[in-house]
Amino acid sequence: MKKSLIEENAQFGNAVIGATTADQVQLKVNPSNFSLDDQGLQLLPQHVHQKFRRHLGITGNKFDALFPLNVRDEINFLT
Repeated sequence: MKKSLIEENAQFGNAVIGATTADQVQLKVNPSNFSLDDQGLQLLPQHVHQKFRRHLGITGNKFDALFPLNVRDEINFLT
């Protein structure tokens, strides 16, 4: 079975999460509403890959173990 992130009538997309300063320093975001928050999380590529793996149903297999993402916090941005 092939899976893809391109989905017909997807409930997610066309959005930007996060921001940077004028000097391109990443700002932290609140993981529940994605607003800028000094006490929030720094969104990392690992967060994106973790969510993609879960969305595609490819977690908990040998490749997941071979290529760990080591991310504690899951950010639900595919809603």
